[in-house]
Amino acid sequence: MSQCSSLGDRLYCGIEFELNSDDPWAAGPPEEPIDIVAAVLARIELATFTIEPSPIHVQPAGGQVLVGMYTIFYTEPVVQRFSTRLLDRRVVLEVEPVQYVWDFGDDTAPVTATDPGQAYPQHTITHTYTSPATVTPELATRWVGRVWIEGIGGWFAVRGQGLTTGHGTPIETITKQNRLVAGE
Repeated sequence: MSQCSSLGDRLYCGIEFELNSDDPWAAGPPEEPIDIVAAVLARIELATFTIEPSPIHVQPAGGQVLVGMYTIFYTEPVVQRFSTRLLDRRVVLEVEPVQYVWDFGDDTAPVTATDPGQAYPQHTITHTYTSPATVTPELATRWVGRVWIEGIGGWFAVRGQGLTTGHGTPIETITKQNRLVAGE
């Protein structure tokens, strides 16, 4: 996907394709399946679809985490589907997340992974904050797409990738001190 623009937390993408003909209808309606695919792909370039950013989940929940203790991050690798009609055919576009770039909101370098992470106890993505602050994690997700066209059968890959950036809920990184108290 290419030619993307964002509005708030949503990303609007046009789809980019390479075709052999400037006008797939120039010689009349297509008769071969490959001609239908080329015609639909040419028309779908004009359509835009809203890809929702991947959600950010943090453990422990509650908006506070301890400095010096790891915090667990994960998302849901959900395939998103969009359906429309082009050239009197139902067309389904599917986008799938393939890469995640985690920015934990502090001054550390972002972490890139193909793994969406998991919740405790199978967690795979963690970060340890080193000082008290209020931080807002972000997650950039790369998406690849494929298209299905009614009457043709099979899926066809979409050239390029989409990119969304989601913002998490602010997290307060805090310190706690142990205190000895007299026994009762």
